[in-house]
Amino acid sequence: MKAITTDVQVRNLKAAAEDYRRTVGGNLYLLIKTNGSKLWRYDYKVGTRKTLAIGAYPEVSLSDAMTARDNAPVSSSAALIRRTIAIRSAASPLLQGPSSSASRVRMSNMNEVHQFRTLVELN
Repeated sequence: MKAITTDVQVRNLKAAAEDYRRTVGGNLYLLIKTNGSKLWRYDYKVGTRKTLAIGAYPEVSLSDAMTARDNAPVSSSAALIRRTIAIRSAASPLLQGPSSSASRVRMSNMNEVHQFRTLVELN
């Protein structure tokens, strides 16, 4: 079965004899119940498998559900890896030691703050 990519595809899904799912991608799917309700769900894993209920269609659109998936606390292992890489790259000047220019600037700013505090304490 193809992934859902448009709002028209979501609108055209009909109830069946049993509940069924249509995937969007990135562990986000639409659960279509036998009574015709369409519910957005997001599966993630933190130790055990968990499901986040995002909301019902049409109150929550396809784009809103995808945004909620992307902003979920633990979005997916790929997103978690991306966040970790971003944090590490932002912190890398701190980890490189005093040889980097960013660290030298930071150290000089810290020295200025220390000198200012010392002057204030003396007066």
